[in-house]
Amino acid sequence: MLVKDGRYTEPNIPEGIYAEMRVAMNIYERLQKRLSVLKNQIINWLDIYFPEFLEVFSDWEGKIAIATLREMPLPCDVVEKGVEGIIEYWCNKVDKRAISRKRAMELVEAAKRSIGKKEGRKLARQEMRYLLEEYELLKKQMEGIEDEMAKLLKDVPNGEKLLEIKGVGVKTAVGFISEHSCNERK
Repeated sequence: MLVKDGRYTEPNIPEGIYAEMRVAMNIYERLQKRLSVLKNQIINWLDIYFPEFLEVFSDWEGKIAIATLREMPLPCDVVEKGVEGIIEYWCNKVDKRAISRKRAMELVEAAKRSIGKKEGRKLARQEMRYLLEEYELLKKQMEGIEDEMAKLLKDVPNGEKLLEIKGVGVKTAVGFISEHSCNERK
């Protein structure tokens, strides 16, 4: 009855560069979902082992925060390093302009009064190391697929013109083109 009455749609199966764009968008969306889950795992880890960390660093994704988590994820690591050791470490790992003695002191004080779990430290450190490695890998993969999307956009007629629209970035433009390309060509 649906066919007889004409109440059906033909599948939108892209071809050529439009198929590449659709695959790129699928990859990006999967990576984005995995990254979201991973971010939640890191926040959960912090809630368990060092809940005060987010009082000192409002955003754990900042360069100094990530460098700190890599070297001294647990409160006992921070206390052991001390203010001077933290500043020295930061000086070697991040932009010196972003370094703050006040923040290092706040971090040590937060670590001293931490209510975080104190058992299982060895594997807790290893877990954070794994989480950060996966985070960096996913970020790198997302940058790579974004670069590919930008290249694909250049090969589509008027693709770069979409970027001239305020608020439209590469991902939005590629998403729009990849979903609407077949209807446009018919």
